[in-house]
Amino acid sequence: MIKATQQDIKELKETWEGLFPGTPLSDTQFFIWVVLNDPEIVKQGMVTAARKYLKLEGKMDREYAIRFASRVMNRLTDEKRRAL
Repeated sequence: MIKATQQDIKELKETWEGLFPGTPLSDTQFFIWVVLNDPEIVKQGMVTAARKYLKLEGKMDREYAIRFASRVMNRLTDEKRRAL
């Protein structure tokens, strides 16, 4: 079941573009994230990746940011499932 609406995906894209200017992602990437995770968890993963980006002083390419954010989202989703 898809847990997000088109509006959720639009808001997540805007959040990503605000956190990582000049590194746009495809709609497919956001769709994958929201199919696998709640939109709030996707947002948390992106924000955590942005903190890492700042810590590394911008030395994080787009692919690394995607992988890092995805890893955070997977961990948060697993923790949420275990808590149920």
